[in-house]
This record gives sequence, structure tokens and C-alpha cells, in this order.
Amino acid sequence: MKLLPWDYGIRNLSRSIVRTGLCVLSGTLIALLAIAASGVVHGLERSLHADISPNVGVVYGAGSEDSLERSDIDARTGSLLAASVSGIRKRNDGSEFISPEVVMALAIDFENDEKQRLAIARGVTESAYLLHKNVQITKGRAPRPAHNELMVGRLAPVKMGVSPEALEIGKTLVFDETQWTIVGQFVAPGSVLASELWLPMSDLMVATKRNGISAVLVEMDPSQGGDLADLETFAFQRLDLELIAMPVAEYYKRLDAFYKPIKLIVWLTAILIAIGACFGGINTMYAAFAGRIREFAMLRCVGWRPSAIGVSLVQESVVSVAAGALLGCFIGLLVLDGIEVRFTMGAFELLVGPIQLTIALVAALFVAVVGVLPPAIRCLRSPLNESLKSI
Repeated sequence: MKLLPWDYGIRNLSRSIVRTGLCVLSGTLIALLAIAASGVVHGLERSLHADISPNVGVVYGAGSEDSLERSDIDARTGSLLAASVSGIRKRNDGSEFISPEVVMALAIDFENDEKQRLAIARGVTESAYLLHKNVQITKGRAPRPAHNELMVGRLAPVKMGVSPEALEIGKTLVFDETQWTIVGQFVAPGSVLASELWLPMSDLMVATKRNGISAVLVEMDPSQGGDLADLETFAFQRLDLELIAMPVAEYYKRLDAFYKPIKLIVWLTAILIAIGACFGGINTMYAAFAGRIREFAMLRCVGWRPSAIGVSLVQESVVSVAAGALLGCFIGLLVLDGIEVRFTMGAFELLVGPIQLTIALVAALFVAVVGVLPPAIRCLRSPLNESLKSI
């Protein structure tokens, strides 16, 4: 099959600036939509796959598999683990990689703000920094016990719905009728920890009148015979404590499975909007091709096959939509990359990378081809004598 010259389709783009502009706008919107949807899903998955050693396990309350916030176990669990389980990793000074923690939601009061803000607080000890290796203090210092101090994650303002200035060092927060001073800020790349408030575990337990803790993180040392299965054995043997133990990676996999419906809704919404854009493109192409039926008939009279003309029409659509998709990718990198998104467990960054850009381009080109085929087939199948008489 002999095809029409390439420049024939390109020159046709300048014949109707409005039609070409609509195709470019359609490609831009589809690309932005695909970038936003894939970026949200990727950011959510990334935040639920913390960068923690495969030798780290978590012990928490049975029945709280999907949330440490609901877990409440005996405060002595960390000491019992140290005494009962061998092979736990140790530092040179003999301190063990065991981190008892309290994780809970708090209603925070701000000065000159009548609305309470919900935050995720984590009560920790000094050993928490051994287990959460991606936590880095970027400004200030760690909070001291018995001084009503705390430090905030970089994404905590997003989770709480306040400006970053409200959580600067030196500012005070109020919860449980107690004032707390912010003394530090930290980051935790690729983790929901970045949206939390960290404070000494003992202070949090006293302020909230809590007797139990949420969980204990333990890192095993394979060189010393340590195995995460030993934690599961401990939890099984101590039925009185009502514990469950698993690798931290497995815990985050369960969280990821819990949020699958949300990710599915995001993709379905994007697909439905893309379908709407495709039908809009079909209507635009119908209107544009209706005025070119005589042109198509003349091409058929001089020997061009309908399939060759159809390929030229697809070429016009693909070029214009691809230009819009490239513009959409540029806008996505400029505007959407790094946007902070809040969800129930905290907040995460929407990252635009090669995968998101590829999805955007493929989606736009797919809509460009699908949107042009129905009107092209209809126009090219009309009888030649009727097409030549059309206005």
C-alpha cells in the first residue's frame, strides 16, 4: 500500500487552527491526568515500602494487623524480648537494637486557631534511631525526656493541614492540656514517618495516661544466629501477652494491600476521564472530517486507497496529540513533581519520573489513535458519488 506523503498530513494541521488546538489541548490534559494518577499511586506505594533492613521485625498486639495505632501491648514487652530471644543485633557498647514505640493519633491545638488538627505522634526512645535508619534530623535536635519537647517531620504540616511556619522550631503545640515546644525537624525519605511528630515515649505515655505501648521493633543479627522466626516463636509461646510478630516488610505489604481499593479508584477515575476525553475527541474529529469529505473523495478518485488516507488522518491526530502530550509532560514536571498529598496515615510526595512520563505519552497516543478511527472509517466508507456532491 502506497501512503500519502508525510508532509501532506503535517500541512493539514495548519488548515484548521481551532481543530489542531483542541487536539493539542486534549493531549495535554490526558498526559497531565495520567501523570497525576500514576504519580499518586507510585507515591502511595513508595510511602508504604519503608527502607528498613530485612532483618527487622515488629511485635505488636494481635488483632491490630492493619494499624499500629490500635495496638496496645504490655510496656515490658521490649525487656521480655531482650531476655528471651537470642541473636538480637547489638552495638559495640552492648546496647541492643530494640525499639519500644507508642503510635497514636492526637488532636493538636494551635495558638490563634480554634480548629484542632489531627496528627500522628510516635513516642520513641534513643534506640528508635537505630531501627529507623532513614530518619535524619535536619534542623535543631532530638527532644529530651521530661522537658515537654518534640520534633516534627518535614511532611507533618501537610498531614495536619497547616503552613510550615506553624511547625517551625520554637513554636508550641498543645494537646492533653500540655504545651510542647518544637526543638527539631527531621526527614524520612520514602516513608510515612516524615509526616509524624516524634517525642519521648515516656512523656507521651504520661500525657495521654497510657500504660501500654504500641509495638516493639527488633533487628536480628544473622551472624549471631538471629532469625525473625524467633520473634514469631516468642509471640506464639507468650499467649498471655496476645502478641503477633512479623517482618516489617510484611507489615507494610499488608498496609499496601489495605490501600489497594484507593489505588484502584484513582486508576478507574483516570480511565473514565480518559474515556470521556476520547469521546470528545471523536466528536471533534467527526465535525472536522465532515467538511473534508469531498477532499477525501478526490484523493480516492486520483488513486489513493481509503486505507492510505486513513493512515494520513491517524498521522495528523498522533502528531497534534503527541505535541500536547509533550507539553503536558513538561507542565507535569514543572507543576506536579514534588506536590505533597495527604492521606489517612500521613502524607507523601507525588514524584514524576520516567515511568509516569512514559504512561502519559502512551495514554495520549492511544487516545489519539482510538479517537480518530471511528470518524475516519465513517467518512471513507461513504459512496464516492455522494462524497463528491457533498458541500
